[in-house]
Amino acid sequence: MTLSGGKIAEIGPADVQWIFKAIGEAIDYGVWICDADGRNIYASDSFLRLIGLTQKECSDYGWGAALHPDEAPGTIAAWKECVRTGGFWDREHRFKGVDGKWHTVLARGTPVRNEHGEIVYWAGINLDISKLKKVESALRESDDRFKAFMNNSVAIAWMKDEEGRYVYVNRPFETRFNLPPEKVIGKTDYDLWSLDIARNFSRNDLLVLSSGQGEEFIEQTADADGGTTSWWNFKFPFRDAEGRKHVGGMGIDITERQQAEEILKRDKETLSQLIREQADIWLTAQVELERAKRLSDLGSLASTVAHELRNPLAAINLAVVNIRKKSPDRIFESHLRTIEHKILESRQIIDNLLFYARLRPPMLVSIRVYDILKECVDDIRDHAAKKISVTDDFGSIREISLQADPLQIKEVFQNVLNNAYDAVSEGHGAIEIAAQTDDDSVRIMIRDNGCGIKKDVLPRIFDPFFSTKAKGTGLGLPVCRQIIDMHDGKIGIESETGKGTNFTITLPRGKDLKKKTENEPFTLKSD
Repeated sequence: MTLSGGKIAEIGPADVQWIFKAIGEAIDYGVWICDADGRNIYASDSFLRLIGLTQKECSDYGWGAALHPDEAPGTIAAWKECVRTGGFWDREHRFKGVDGKWHTVLARGTPVRNEHGEIVYWAGINLDISKLKKVESALRESDDRFKAFMNNSVAIAWMKDEEGRYVYVNRPFETRFNLPPEKVIGKTDYDLWSLDIARNFSRNDLLVLSSGQGEEFIEQTADADGGTTSWWNFKFPFRDAEGRKHVGGMGIDITERQQAEEILKRDKETLSQLIREQADIWLTAQVELERAKRLSDLGSLASTVAHELRNPLAAINLAVVNIRKKSPDRIFESHLRTIEHKILESRQIIDNLLFYARLRPPMLVSIRVYDILKECVDDIRDHAAKKISVTDDFGSIREISLQADPLQIKEVFQNVLNNAYDAVSEGHGAIEIAAQTDDDSVRIMIRDNGCGIKKDVLPRIFDPFFSTKAKGTGLGLPVCRQIIDMHDGKIGIESETGKGTNFTITLPRGKDLKKKTENEPFTLKSD
């Protein structure tokens, strides 16, 4: 071999053999040459190490002796066919190594022809792929275990790629939706389901992929038979071996469970209705007993107060009206407002006595609680004798109707508002009225920034005849609690000395009518 200008000028036969051998020894593949009968003529060191023979020993026997008995006939037949046709040799088979173990090798060879085109040799390589085959076997076993587990699961399972195409579904999925894999794999939700369901599924897939976190949700879907099925679904993100994003999911049919829950809920409502009816009967009997006791204690006093004080108060109120008409001078206005407020206080005392003495079960009708509350708030504003701030934020209940006794509910609002008015001081006193509503109830909050109530006094404020005021009967809040209790509601109080008091009145929505007098909501008018 000579070089000229960096190029090979001539390669002789000896050079070819030397180059071939150098290449064979430099690579890890088993390089071999054999004659047309399969006798080894040359084997590289890596090949010799595999079969555990020397070059001479390798030349003394046919390569077929190292083949696995189960594969030898087929491999030899394939070899002879290649010799006959001069085709390319490409075969995977097991080869016994020096360690006594069977190695899986990938053998590839090509015929070597002389100048006459006759096959004189076969040259090729053997690649030991035993480790690769073990990995493939382990992966195959893992895949088989995974599929066996998923196919025997009670849950449907699926996997999609980043573009929303299904790449896997388990057997429960096929059975439940009557969709064999060939009709699902490679398809999207839009190919399989209705537009609304497909949009919902795809939206959840995007959320899972973008957030990288799993998501649980219950989906109502329409079956092919027109029924409705409830599914609990869990979706989770993952990446495949190449790092591409996927989303997986599992779903459990919870239709029967939800139907059972509906039955239990219905039975609970029926039981609750029976309990309410029995409670109403018991409450009626209790109220009658308490009413008889109160009447025996306060009947004479209430009648005397009603007759002796209502008429003078009415005359005083009429005189105020006449004075205001005949004397437009605003200098008297503050005094007139004070008189009117004292008249309201006196009336409230009388009303509390009469309410407590004659408290009856509520006459339930459909009312708009907003109208009653607004009327009571307007009364406080119109007849306030001292300068205070009265703000309201209860427009959210403007259209809310509930079942209640309008006169009794007005009595509650008036009592609580009057207490708030009495608690605040001139000039910087403030009363706030707010409301909230949900599916079950309406809550009225009346807050003031007055003197507050001491902790040791707070537990007794609902006791009859107990009062911290120099005036009053101590019946206002007990009356309020009795009325709210009879409406199946709640009245709560929070107070801190020097910071003010917050009353919360909760009234239920949707209570059945005991006596319905009209269909339209009732709006209380001014006396």
